Amino acid sequence: MRVIMIGGSGFIGQHTAKFISNNDLCVYDLVPPSFQADYVQGDILDEKRLEKSVDGSDAVIFLASLISVPRSFDALADYMNVNACGAASLIEAIKNANKRPKKVVLSSSAAVYGEGAYACDIHGKVYPLPRTQDQLDRGSWEPRCPYCGREVKPLPQAEEDELRPLSPYALTKQVQEWLITAMAPRLGYKAIVLRYFNVYGPGQRPDSPYSGVITKFITQAIREKHLQVFEDGLQTRDYIYVDDVGEINARALELEESATINVGTGIRTTVLQLARLIADRHGVDVVVGGYRQGDIRHSAARIDLMRTMLGWQPRMTIEEGVAATENWMRESGQLKNESSP
Repeated sequence: MRVIMIGGSGFIGQHTAKFISNNDLCVYDLVPPSFQADYVQGDILDEKRLEKSVDGSDAVIFLASLISVPRSFDALADYMNVNACGAASLIEAIKNANKRPKKVVLSSSAAVYGEGAYACDIHGKVYPLPRTQDQLDRGSWEPRCPYCGREVKPLPQAEEDELRPLSPYALTKQVQEWLITAMAPRLGYKAIVLRYFNVYGPGQRPDSPYSGVITKFITQAIREKHLQVFEDGLQTRDYIYVDDVGEINARALELEESATINVGTGIRTTVLQLARLIADRHGVDVVVGGYRQGDIRHSAARIDLMRTMLGWQPRMTIEEGVAATENWMRESGQLKNESSP
């Protein structure tokens, strides 16, 4: 099987390559990969160059995206151009190829769910409105039922839930999903959409504006001697280790039908639990307070489809994953100027 990874030189691509080494792998990216693979230097918006690379491939893994939620508010045109128009460019390349790929695996995001679904004691499954400025100022952190105003309990986010993106980034991922799935029947490929939850692990640089909270917390623990946690710290996330994501990407290539699948662990971890796990390793304090506009309160995946369709179970625990990530940061020189705790 010839597989082309578009945007494959990045964080997730380098871990995905570990699990598809037996295939004829090609990376299409602006920068060369750090692993062994055929390489084509190209821009996602260069349709002609992309067409030549896609032509004759059996499958495409589409990883090319700008991914920072906060930055997307300040760089809206860039996000629409790279993410939305980039997906359209791929569609055009596939359409014009002499031999079209049979599968397209899209890396999407749990951000498309927005705040997600909750359970109200009176109204059942509801979709709360974004928390207001007044709520945040009062420290009323939990979302409320849009009908009766009661506090509601978070539900695992399911693939059939309504999509309510709350950022330009999330909207562009929804556009990618629509383009890839809507055009699949017309162009004759199977569309596999993978909605990643909070991916972390070795290779996620702490100095990047796209860095996840785990590498930032590790860096803060060493450099600043304390960790800053917003709200009351009881907001929850679903953290999944990047090697697990890489294996899931590879397994998705084996699917013979189109599907949209959550990629997470199904385990809720509060940000405060995560912070204390890292703080305890370094003997530093955790400071709680303040808030950030646009943050959601809770996020965790329902992973039934991932188990049944991909045959995958969560493997790396958060404790093991944090330790592995910090070890990589030290060994790779990310923390070379810092003293050991």
